[in-house]
Amino acid sequence: MQALTDSRFLAVPYAEVMALLDEHQALERAFRKMTEHLLAGTITRHLELRTLPIAERLRVFAQRSPHLLQLVPHKYLASYLHISPTNFSKLYNAGAW
Repeated sequence: MQALTDSRFLAVPYAEVMALLDEHQALERAFRKMTEHLLAGTITRHLELRTLPIAERLRVFAQRSPHLLQLVPHKYLASYLHISPTNFSKLYNAGAW
C-alpha cells in the first residue's frame, strides 16, 4: 500500500469485527450500508470507465473530487481514469474539465 499524503492506519482483526457486528445490530446495519455505498461507487466508476469518452471521464472526476486535481500527481490521476498521461495533460491544460 502506498499513501500519497501523511496517513495513519488502524487495523482490527476480522474476528473482532465480526464479534462486534454480531453483538450490535445498529453497528451491523451501519457497516452494511457503508459496504453498499462503496459497492455502488465501485460499480459507477467501472461504468464510467467503460462508457464515457476520456474528456467526460476527466470532467466527471473533477466535479466529484476537485481537490484531488491539486493533491495527487496527474500521472496517477491519468492512470486512475485510464487516460494516457499525454492526453490527460492536453485535456487538463485545455480546461476540458
